[in-house]
Amino acid sequence: MKALACLFIITMILTGCGSAPTSNSDNPSQESPEQENPAPPEITGYVMDQKKDQILVVAPLEPDSESNPKAMWVSEAPKGRWVGKQVEVWVKNGVRESFPSQAEAEQVTVLEMSQVEGADLEASEALSKALMEIPGDKLLAVKLILYLEEEDKWEVQLTRIDSSNEDLETMIADR
Repeated sequence: MKALACLFIITMILTGCGSAPTSNSDNPSQESPEQENPAPPEITGYVMDQKKDQILVVAPLEPDSESNPKAMWVSEAPKGRWVGKQVEVWVKNGVRESFPSQAEAEQVTVLEMSQVEGADLEASEALSKALMEIPGDKLLAVKLILYLEEEDKWEVQLTRIDSSNEDLETMIADR
């Protein structure tokens, strides 16, 4: 009987010492699976318009695509001048479906565009200037932003992504 009681106690001790997944929230060096593989941004695109704390982000126009690119009004954007910049946006509280869709920013990250050799302006500045020259609604998608070194100008090609799908082109002096 003593042997059976000892076997039972040893079994209970070994069962209690088994390995089970644990969480150590006191150790900040451990990353959760979400931190190791962060969720992709909800939208990556160019900021085409800005109103107070809202920015209109439109994904670039895909070649040979017959559908409109993704467009989203993002509220709670950090303060600053956003028009023309290429950004990634993570949202909180989901996306309200409309066109453009609407969401609240959790995080907005500016994507660095490389400096074009020989150009004084950055591509984001050229896009911003082009958008200032275009009247009306800024529901536009970027087709092309190209620096023409021999002319010292930027060629900016855009497409309206409303029912007209009108193509627009403007030349921006590089100064």
